[in-house]
Amino acid sequence: MTPHVTVVLLNWKNSDDTLACLAQLMQLQYANITIVVVDNHSADGSEERISDAFPSVALIRSSHNRGFAGGVNLGIQYALAQQTTYVLLLNSDVTFSADLVTELIAEAQKHPDLGILSPIIYTSRSQRRIWMYGFRVNKHGIQVVGQDRIEHEHPQALNAITGCAMLIPASTLRRIGLLDEHFFFYGEDIDYGLRVCAARLTVRLAPMAWVEHAPHGATQKRSGTRQFFLARSRMLLIRKYWPQFQPLIVVLSEARETLRIFFASARYADLRAIAGYSYGLWSGLVE
Repeated sequence: MTPHVTVVLLNWKNSDDTLACLAQLMQLQYANITIVVVDNHSADGSEERISDAFPSVALIRSSHNRGFAGGVNLGIQYALAQQTTYVLLLNSDVTFSADLVTELIAEAQKHPDLGILSPIIYTSRSQRRIWMYGFRVNKHGIQVVGQDRIEHEHPQALNAITGCAMLIPASTLRRIGLLDEHFFFYGEDIDYGLRVCAARLTVRLAPMAWVEHAPHGATQKRSGTRQFFLARSRMLLIRKYWPQFQPLIVVLSEARETLRIFFASARYADLRAIAGYSYGLWSGLVE
């Protein structure tokens, strides 16, 4: 029997992207699928646009902005109540082929110990340019793997993958729970990967499945907001998993990353980014 897959899209004031993504999802070659859109209290007419254009799609309306983790958790809970086999978290600003879900499920079924699975994520598939493969977390800190690189041999040892496109077996969700809503935005995917590893499940890439990702969502338009959440989530992760790190190395690594952000922002006189990152560091340290 073909496993049932529930695709969860999160919408927050980006209904153009969501509608475009839904149009692609309608072309998928995979039959046993449910599509859920969670509107994160956009209050801009998004709900009406989505329900009018795609009345067959399940639409969940949040009473407030719950962040990424809180928003997709509503969709995950809906999926689990429907006894789905897999949940696919998908950013709405991606493009993909009609066999995306088919290839993901084919790869997932090869691995009984699967915890989470990601397609290959490109910024430009024609140029074979990778957006990122995922993350490694070790005593040296949190490392992004393959970011903005030309595609080469796919890495095997990953601790986490990005929530941009993440296939999660329902068995994983029932075993280790939902995403941690304390992160709000950024970091919840790395945290989930580390929880998957702690449960002795695997983090994998599906080499035949792909999406193309061109980030331009709401936080991308406000660099100060984005830098705030990036800094905050890194500090929350380091605090949560502090025993896994070598203290001096991780402190020096984070200091270097902070200086990199500051110099890059200062180069473009982006004071909002500097202020946002600084406030994010403080927030992540004291919460």
